[in-house]
Amino acid sequence: MKEKLLKLLNAKKEQRDALNKSMIKSENKEERAAIGETLKALGEEINEVEEMLAQVDEPAPGENGAPGDDGKRKLDVLSTLDLRSQKSGKTEKEKIEERAKAFADTGKMTIENTDARAVLISSGKLATPTGVSGINDEIGAKVSSIVDFVKITDASGMGAYKVAYQTADSAAATQTEGEAYNASEPTFAFVEIKPQTEAVLSYISKQARKQTPLNYQQKVNDSALVALRKRAAKIVTDKIVASTINTKLYSVTLNETALRKIAFNYGGDESIVGAATLFINKADLVTLGDVRGSDKKPVYEITPDSSNPNTGIIKDGGLSVPYCINSNLASGTLIYGQPRCFELALFSNYEINVSEDFAFDKGLLAIRGDVELGGDVVVNGGFVIASTAAKPTGD
Repeated sequence: MKEKLLKLLNAKKEQRDALNKSMIKSENKEERAAIGETLKALGEEINEVEEMLAQVDEPAPGENGAPGDDGKRKLDVLSTLDLRSQKSGKTEKEKIEERAKAFADTGKMTIENTDARAVLISSGKLATPTGVSGINDEIGAKVSSIVDFVKITDASGMGAYKVAYQTADSAAATQTEGEAYNASEPTFAFVEIKPQTEAVLSYISKQARKQTPLNYQQKVNDSALVALRKRAAKIVTDKIVASTINTKLYSVTLNETALRKIAFNYGGDESIVGAATLFINKADLVTLGDVRGSDKKPVYEITPDSSNPNTGIIKDGGLSVPYCINSNLASGTLIYGQPRCFELALFSNYEINVSEDFAFDKGLLAIRGDVELGGDVVVNGGFVIASTAAKPTGD
């Protein structure tokens, strides 16, 4: 009896610890509420088992040591707790394996909005393991980490929505007695974030189907989510460059003054704002690395991040700026600013379908993912867009 109670108590505590970790990681209000309710019920069960353990060594009333009412209650409660833990029917592992088998049979699965959001902010570490897919990965990061820096919101079930941003501060004015107060009010404008349907394609070897359903599902899941990150990175980049509320610099020469010119033009007339990131094409980063001063030494000290080679630090004397390589940027165009001035909204779950027909002649499985995304710059002057080109006529 005692051994069974201890085993049950340990299992309940492990379940409680796992749920607490899930609650800490979750940023979805409804999900946290559901976990909280489960934790509350689990806490009551743990208290009940602990009370039983405290009394388990006491002799139960009844003839010849046979369990009386109290002993019977303990056995009934224990049975109830066992049934309660089995009420869901299956362990989490069994549920995962069941979903994987269903995916292997149908070739379809849905990645919930909250899970897709978690992947978009996963620091670019979603990589397809070489040898499993039958397609060897390239060296280095496959996706720009720009999607890790921007603000990502859950807009499930919503249509287009507007975000307000301030365009001018209020201004004080001299007050003349007997006359109306005439100080100016702050002015605002709005940017509309609209959902747009995005379809992304990726491929894996047909050999992946010969693995267990769970491994096969994970392979498809990883490949589809990397494709989603790539598409999201392009959407973010294109939207930032196209935004009309950013600061624009033209005829920027990538020389010994380039970094200071870009950084010092960020933050308006009253400040030089830190905590900003430079998004740059790799060719332009190489150009900056080749810049030499009058002493023939490199002007810029460029140090890649060993844990994520897509990012790093570029230093110019006392100026230290984080950078992020972004192949979606044309050579000669650089972005500088605080990434959370861009809002990326996920309007739907990520629907995934696998086809054996699309790339049949190549022996590959085609993975199509469909999702609704939208985003835009939501802060006036949120970024500096620097260009080596001359200022266009009429801009």
